[in-house]
Amino acid sequence: PEGITQPKFKIVYSYPVGLEQTWMAHEDILQKDWQLPVSMRVKIETPWMDSIKDAILDINESNLIFWVENVYNLDISLKYLIDPDKGKAKFIKDKKLLEIDLPITGLTEETK
Repeated sequence: PEGITQPKFKIVYSYPVGLEQTWMAHEDILQKDWQLPVSMRVKIETPWMDSIKDAILDINESNLIFWVENVYNLDISLKYLIDPDKGKAKFIKDKKLLEIDLPITGLTEETK
C-alpha cells in the first residue's frame, strides 16, 4: 500500500432472541422494548497482511485501536461499553481477516 490507510471494517451486534420472537409478526417485534445487544463482532479486512505478529490491538471499554506500522490505522469509538478482558480475537489467514468478539456490558455516555 502507499502510506497508511484505514482498513475496511464491519461491526455486527448479537441480540438475545427467544424462540417465541421468531414466531411473532414483524410489527410485534418492533413494538417490544428496546434490548441491549449481548455481544459484538468487529471484522477488519487486512488484505496487505500475511501475519498478525506486527499488529497492535488496543481495546478498552469504549474504544478499539488497530495499528500496523506504515500500513493500517483504525480508531473506533464503540457504541456500547464492552469488557475487554473477556474479548477474543483471531486472525483468519486465508481470508486476511481479523475477527474480534467482545461482550457488551452497557451503554456509553453518547448512547444513553
